[in-house]
Amino acid sequence: MYARDYFSYIKTPNLPEIKVLNASICDFKYIKHSHNDYAIGITTSGHQSFFCSGSYYKVHRGGIILFNPEELHDGYNEDKAGFSYQMIYIPRIFFIDSLKEICNKSIRDFSFKQTVVFDNVVRNKLLSFINAVNTRGKDSFIVNEFFVEMIETLFYKNSGSSLNEDITLKKDSLIIKATNLIDETLQQQITLNDICRELNISKYHFIRMFKKQVGMTPYQYMLDSKIKLACEDLETGVDILDIVERYGFYDLSHFGKRFKRVFGLTPSEYRKYMVLKV
Repeated sequence: MYARDYFSYIKTPNLPEIKVLNASICDFKYIKHSHNDYAIGITTSGHQSFFCSGSYYKVHRGGIILFNPEELHDGYNEDKAGFSYQMIYIPRIFFIDSLKEICNKSIRDFSFKQTVVFDNVVRNKLLSFINAVNTRGKDSFIVNEFFVEMIETLFYKNSGSSLNEDITLKKDSLIIKATNLIDETLQQQITLNDICRELNISKYHFIRMFKKQVGMTPYQYMLDSKIKLACEDLETGVDILDIVERYGFYDLSHFGKRFKRVFGLTPSEYRKYMVLKV
């Protein structure tokens, strides 16, 4: 069905916090990664396959995919015809603050408890919002009204939603300290020995323990965290070579290949979509 893989990101000046991905995939494979955002998607044709939190999913047309922030997943095609999908990325704080305002409730945190759901009402609300963004959202009333309807519907219709519940998985305090240490030193090129020395733990036991609880090795986690920060930098106009140097990628090629396996585009291609056209 698809001659090539296609990725297009769109932002609207009326809701610049949010971006929408339109993608068609035949050969491309996402590596295991996570986002700082809530990622809410719809399979629009074919079947898409992925692993999330250790479970396998194959989602056909109309299926709604709900990823929480920091939830590890990959993505790939298993059918010759390929598949297409659309994904909405909403920053965590913005999502929760919007929920508080829209639902008029005291919400400390929010978590989707189901990764895949099939619900016509939710699907229609998502598609209405996506279509408004894809047309560049020139009418602020329409874009914001569709956004409110979408968030409200997701909250009330998704049977796996919850209030006042932390979405953070229960991790060993040592692993929490390790991830915090990595996140705080992404521009300082901390080594495995540095981490293990700080935590007073043997490196092989640490690697096994870390992967069991986090879902990826410490190095993979570090790269994933760097890519997420690099994505934010690209959206604010930071020069690509400065990003390479800032986060210690080996070279431009190393950064570009890793970035593309998460976002489907090279850093320069992605940045073009992030420039808002008013």
